Amino acid sequence: MAAVQTVIEPSETASVLTFDHGKRLFIMGCTGLSPALFHPDGFQPHPQVK
Repeated sequence: MAAVQTVIEPSETASVLTFDHGKRLFIMGCTGLSPALFHPDGFQPHPQVK
């Protein structure tokens, strides 16, 4: 995680979008890949995703 901390500002957010079978677009909240991104020392979810 230390390497990521050098490029992520404390207020930055991230979102995970998944395009399911070319038909539906989903935003991932707290499942799937998202928990790997959302960490106190990493990205925070956008307020609308929380």
